[in-house]
Amino acid sequence: MCIRDSLYTSFVAGLGQFIGLSSEHDMRPGSVQHDWLLAQLELAQSRRVQRPWLVVFMHRPLYCSNNIDNPSPTNEDYVDCVGGYAQAFRRRLEPLFESYGVDIVLQAHVHAYERLWPTRGGESVLSYQDPDRPVFVTSGAAGCHEGLESGWPTDPPSWSAYRAAVHGVGVLEIVNSTVLEWQYINATSQQPIDRFTLRRTRPVDTV
Repeated sequence: MCIRDSLYTSFVAGLGQFIGLSSEHDMRPGSVQHDWLLAQLELAQSRRVQRPWLVVFMHRPLYCSNNIDNPSPTNEDYVDCVGGYAQAFRRRLEPLFESYGVDIVLQAHVHAYERLWPTRGGESVLSYQDPDRPVFVTSGAAGCHEGLESGWPTDPPSWSAYRAAVHGVGVLEIVNSTVLEWQYINATSQQPIDRFTLRRTRPVDTV
């Protein structure tokens, strides 16, 4: 199902279910979008056996580490990665992502690339096999006249697995019901500079 004429959408493709949210619109409990999201998550859960992989995508990030060691209100990266938007999204969305077993959250806004370990509430596990929390990926460096953003802290958060200020695109491949692969392709060399494989050896939990 694809919801058209809307600022948020859902669709299925192969073994995957995809839910697209509008980070620029109200997601508070009781809002139209929040109620819609709950309905989509329930629907996704009801067909998880046939389509086991669940991907959420949205513009603004829940997690990113660009310039987070410079807590200034004029530092846009800090505001985006640590400020009100990120904190609100974590409060409102992470419990739902956990309850419904979201596998990957694709996000952008920051003009850089960053891959996280599976993360929940700022706590990560250092394995992509049977994680009990989503993998967050920021892929916002496909191209922009404002240029790339880097400035990562020398001591990054424990949840940050890989970072790059390189123009590129992400490629997600659902191999089968137990394996999902992601790679980030350098736009200049057209070669992958980062990749991970998400593996599932146990059934998806239901709610």
